[in-house]
Amino acid sequence: MYIKKILTFMFTAVLLTACASSSKVTEKHPEDPFERLNREMYTLNKGLDTIVFKPIASIYYVATPAIVRKGVTNFFSNVGDITVFANKVLQLKIHDAVRTAARFGMNSTFGIGGVFDIASEAGLYKMRADFGLTLAHYGMKRSPFLMLPVLGPSTMRDTAGFVADWFLSPWAYIDHDILYIAGAIDLVNIRANLLDDQYYFDYAAMDEYSFIRDIYLQRRNALIAGQDAQAPGQWGEEYDDWDDWEIDQEDGSGLPPPVPAPLPVQDALDDAAA
Repeated sequence: MYIKKILTFMFTAVLLTACASSSKVTEKHPEDPFERLNREMYTLNKGLDTIVFKPIASIYYVATPAIVRKGVTNFFSNVGDITVFANKVLQLKIHDAVRTAARFGMNSTFGIGGVFDIASEAGLYKMRADFGLTLAHYGMKRSPFLMLPVLGPSTMRDTAGFVADWFLSPWAYIDHDILYIAGAIDLVNIRANLLDDQYYFDYAAMDEYSFIRDIYLQRRNALIAGQDAQAPGQWGEEYDDWDDWEIDQEDGSGLPPPVPAPLPVQDALDDAAA
């Protein structure tokens, strides 16, 4: 379910960065030595989204009430907290691990399997952790950027982390038929949730590839710096409901101000996010 994290970073990041770099890069990015290949992969991914993912997500969006989509989002986020917990333990961040375990327990019981995010209401906000961040915690802070087929933006470090995260996740140990169904639902639900925010993305980025790359790397660097909790006043609660903003699409007025470093300048989302 890690495509959730990536898609979320790609699209919701636009809202917090407003008009961050919109011109096509003329100099080689120091963290993007494979830029030519990455750009070709981005073009392929965008074509697949236009032909396959977006049409299916649009049908799902129309047919599914918002409260149902929110419940699906919460459910998969709750399952993802298992991987977050494991990586917090590996990073020896025991306080964060305990809070994540408490969050998972509360949402799994009182939140009916995680469909309702009761824990956030109680102050146990979503944290971010994956094996890519665990590798960064132990010294691998910089890594070449990669644009993966279908999955989207990543780095060599984070791609290796996907494999480890898979074995830390309960999805690796369930029946394959259930896995495929759950993965399809998660993917379509994520894409549907991002439909309303597409015009922000189109408005902010003239060079979409550079924009996505820079936002992804900024987000990951912010998480490496320790800004991983959706605490009030940070990424999460304060900027969780995009519909609360009234944005003038002509001049961009009304966009939230850029978040000072070292807070993430994204979600996106997502969840990220998670």
